[in-house]
Amino acid sequence: MVNGHQMACASKLTGEPIYNAQGQRIGTLTDVLIDPSGGATMVVVSTGNDGKMIALQIPDIKAKNGRMETWLSLERMRQFTWNRFYGSAG
Repeated sequence: MVNGHQMACASKLTGEPIYNAQGQRIGTLTDVLIDPSGGATMVVVSTGNDGKMIALQIPDIKAKNGRMETWLSLERMRQFTWNRFYGSAG
């Protein structure tokens, strides 16, 4: 804990599975996106389905029962592509 805030190490999060609220595995966390001010704003999750990736905002995920979980349904998750955010591969 730093200045009253819980911290997480991005290198420890990558490769971790992400589950939905029903306990179903939705994918694996592959990247953490940092905004220009230096704060983590989103994570990229590979669903394992034909290379499909989704982006989850940091407030939409939490650690629960020793694993990463999101309350969002698959229908509410945004598909992620590097081109959409950067114009070229990440």
